[in-house]
Amino acid sequence: MNVGCRAASSGNRVDLYFAAELETPFGSEVRAVGALSDLGDWRPEDGLSLQTEAGSYPWWTGTLSLLSDTLRTRQVEFKFVIVKPDGMVDWEEGPNRLVGFSNDSLPALQPPVRPQCAPPCQGTKKCGRELFWDAICDSTGIGDILLVVGAAPELGAWDAETALHLETTPRNFPRWTGSICLDVSLSLVVEWKLVIKRSDGTYEWESGDNRCTNLLRGAADEGLVTTVHFGGKCDAPVPRGEMADWGSRLSVPDESGVSRVAGAAQQSILVHADANADVEVVFEATCSRYRPAYNPSERAWCLCLTELGLAQGMHAFHLLVNGERILSDLHPVAGKPEHNLVFVDNDFWSYTHGCKKAHPRQWKRQTRTLDDSTRRHHTAPGGFSPKKLGIVRPMSTSSTASTCSCSSEKDDNQDLAPKPFSAEVFSGLYDEDLRLRLTGVVPPASVLQAQRGRPLQMWSGASRLQKPCGRCEDAYFLADRALGVADGVGSMAQFAKYGADAAAYAMELMELAGDALTGNELCDQPVDIRAEAALIFAERNVQSYGASTVTALVLDADMVGAANLGDSGFMLLRKGEQGMSIVARSEEKQHHWNCPYQLCRLPPALQRRIQGNTRFDSAADCDRYTVQVQPGDLLLVFTDGLSDNIHEHELLQIVDRALPPLFGELAGLVDLATPPAVLAESLARAAQERSLDEKAMVPFAKASKAKGMDCPGGKPDDITVVAAWIMPEVGSS
Repeated sequence: MNVGCRAASSGNRVDLYFAAELETPFGSEVRAVGALSDLGDWRPEDGLSLQTEAGSYPWWTGTLSLLSDTLRTRQVEFKFVIVKPDGMVDWEEGPNRLVGFSNDSLPALQPPVRPQCAPPCQGTKKCGRELFWDAICDSTGIGDILLVVGAAPELGAWDAETALHLETTPRNFPRWTGSICLDVSLSLVVEWKLVIKRSDGTYEWESGDNRCTNLLRGAADEGLVTTVHFGGKCDAPVPRGEMADWGSRLSVPDESGVSRVAGAAQQSILVHADANADVEVVFEATCSRYRPAYNPSERAWCLCLTELGLAQGMHAFHLLVNGERILSDLHPVAGKPEHNLVFVDNDFWSYTHGCKKAHPRQWKRQTRTLDDSTRRHHTAPGGFSPKKLGIVRPMSTSSTASTCSCSSEKDDNQDLAPKPFSAEVFSGLYDEDLRLRLTGVVPPASVLQAQRGRPLQMWSGASRLQKPCGRCEDAYFLADRALGVADGVGSMAQFAKYGADAAAYAMELMELAGDALTGNELCDQPVDIRAEAALIFAERNVQSYGASTVTALVLDADMVGAANLGDSGFMLLRKGEQGMSIVARSEEKQHHWNCPYQLCRLPPALQRRIQGNTRFDSAADCDRYTVQVQPGDLLLVFTDGLSDNIHEHELLQIVDRALPPLFGELAGLVDLATPPAVLAESLARAAQERSLDEKAMVPFAKASKAKGMDCPGGKPDDITVVAAWIMPEVGSS
């Protein structure tokens, strides 16, 4: 039987630690019984009960705290006993065990030793057992630290202030590692827990029972590695020699003393050139030249910026490849003569790679064709064949929104404290720290100046969510320089027997408007006139019957023109020092409250029933807008399912968790920019959650209240959001 017991003191207290490796029948207990009243005075029924758990069995452990003046001698006699379910007691054989102190006075508790690299114990004879922690914890924020706190003095004796600090690296996060040497002569089992020390000084302890690690596993001279998830499972310790990849998990210093991830670069400049090329990176402010290292696996040259000692901030550079000055296509271009810019901030680089809520998606710097960027997920049923544009087709259904009944969790304080959005809303986005990390960071004026007069394009994506009941009448189209949404009027369903189909009508309007804006016929017109002309073209050529609000938008150079009819709309957002803000937006065009302007084409049977002098809205009634855009801007085009259910401050809360491509380029993180489809889906899901909340004070409810009407809660509706990042046209540099 493997057993252990040790004593430690602090002030006037003495702690006795007991551990025993015992196989026991199911339902049995293990107790320490001895010559102290706290150990039962040799009565098994009053002894100290030891504990075990599935991950540590057959090891049983326990701690006894005593006042030092209660110890009559400097040693304590005891034995371990097994108390079976039937009450029978099995005493261990042999003489009584002793735990005591060899010096004349009780030893003071020593502060923990926290070696940062192996071997932690130097000298001719190893003093104990190395214990390594490989912890997975993605719950930390800026300035937070992950600790191992335990019963051993080296782990702080349950004092988090003197616990073992684990370390992480940009590449390793959310993996944290650390090691320490424990004296096995004092304890054969160590109890511990993971604790997050927050940047404000507070502590977050993981829930559940204490964790236990058996120090006797494997060879005595070999370290043990414990893999654990914060608040989750903990694997049994494994001898370090059995973990071939352990070395790659640690942060190791190079010869220059700069800490970096073994085998991996950090924030870098990549140059795609042949292996035998002569490559240099020239920083223009200092005329410093650096030769990058060739990475065969990437087939590129790599210069790690964190090893150059560059100051944090913006740096101008260019490349020399075989003596020829060239520019990187992975970083923004600025200035005269032209040069690249890179924003050096390894903490930000580490954050973007480590944030678990970010879903990196490879984005290749190439012209995004309509075939692969807009029609990939859509089909074209009966009668329509969109050759250029991705038109979202209506879904089949059997009822209208007015027949549905939605329920959600009640919240009496909704007006004062709206429910937080669910985790699904933020899936794929960064956390709220992104806005704090980018506070004060704006696009350099030199980059914006360099792009003036050059073509821009839109990287766009969309999300469309159907209302809980009834068919979906929303539609949209996407193109490199044009966007549009249409919201079919659901009440047209009552005229279905005459041939009215609002969903098909909205879809066909989008197809026709998209054809008009991507053709060459309107190129000589101002952008706002082109947007209006596209709606007029769609209105005149549509063959379906129905009614719909509509918004269309087109980009030419650095100007965006928009035409809006009804309560759909658009907004332009721009990054400022304090985050994204709305710099331009459309206004709803309504005859009166909740009666928006709309295009309409009635079946002949219905048209004959309308009085001859009745005037219908037309595309010529639309409002036109012209706004100037710049790289890094975000365009949102949406139906009223978004604007009726989401307040502007809620929208900004979500948008601030998206990394614009321009800022990704500045930091060399083009692959980690937030895809527009991800952002569109997040906004649509947020609006959907509010629309199903019966107590939410959404914009539509507030507007109805101002008109003297009571429409509490969200407004169930189809929700369509199109998001587009404004960025330089590929090759325009």
